[in-house]
Amino acid sequence: MNGAFAWILAHPTLEDLHLSSINIPRDTTAALNPRPRTPLKRLTLDEANVTLDGLRGVMSIPIALEYLYIEQAHPPGEKYNRLATRDAQAFIDIISLQKHSLETFTYICNESTLSPRVPWTHIRQETDLSMFEVLRQLSISGCNHSYMMTWCARCKAPPRLQRLTVDELVYIDVVINEDLPPNEPPIFIKEVMAATPHLKQLDLVGTSDDFDLSAPWMVRPREATAVDGIVRPVLYGEREPENVLMYVNDQQGFRVANMDDWLPPEDETSEDDDFAFGDVLGGTGDEEEDDEEETSEEEDVDDDDEE
Repeated sequence: MNGAFAWILAHPTLEDLHLSSINIPRDTTAALNPRPRTPLKRLTLDEANVTLDGLRGVMSIPIALEYLYIEQAHPPGEKYNRLATRDAQAFIDIISLQKHSLETFTYICNESTLSPRVPWTHIRQETDLSMFEVLRQLSISGCNHSYMMTWCARCKAPPRLQRLTVDELVYIDVVINEDLPPNEPPIFIKEVMAATPHLKQLDLVGTSDDFDLSAPWMVRPREATAVDGIVRPVLYGEREPENVLMYVNDQQGFRVANMDDWLPPEDETSEDDDFAFGDVLGGTGDEEEDDEEETSEEEDVDDDDEE
């Protein structure tokens, strides 16, 4: 996106903007002088290559952004993307330009097979999300580093967060070196619950060969929820199909949900079976008696009509 196209960010009445497959380098908004302030509420950067400086310019324009969606590829060469890995605190500081209004934030970093390998590291940078006072939904996926999850351990989470979605790789990176007893739930789960008192939904998304799915505390849930099959991808903006609740784990224990609703009552099933069996054999003889009775009734009606 060059300076000429950047003026779309300065539209005086636009409230919802979706930009797909674009580059946002350092000087993207340099031509916007004086810097405009707009009523933009929803910004979607779909498959976009974004630098930290480019994102800073974009985030300084809306007066009160409520929804932010950033999905990035990871091309070689330019210092695009992986913003949380490059400098976690700088990334948070840029997003915090909208801390007073941001309610939903999604950050997706997609790996590219053309990308150079990023050195694996477990160095945790301090991240503080407590300034996002109205943030209710946070989704982080595609990063195999735990930089954005350190706020859990330090209770610096968004105070009103209600839904958290993390990629399984983020989750793995947090728990992989905990060395917990085999039956002990990961500290990650405990820290999330402690740091987010208003959390109502926690989603762990994806699979990984590096994850020990044979651990005792994982076997039972995995067996209960595993699904094998080939499905088409869900396109951006498409409503995902609703999940069917199949298993429940509550005070009554782990069991199949609504089993009584899945099967018809035994009485109804037996009646249907008897009826079908009789049809196959050509009837039991009762049908002939019924036909004779119906014929006699029809004759009586005809006689009455003649009279």
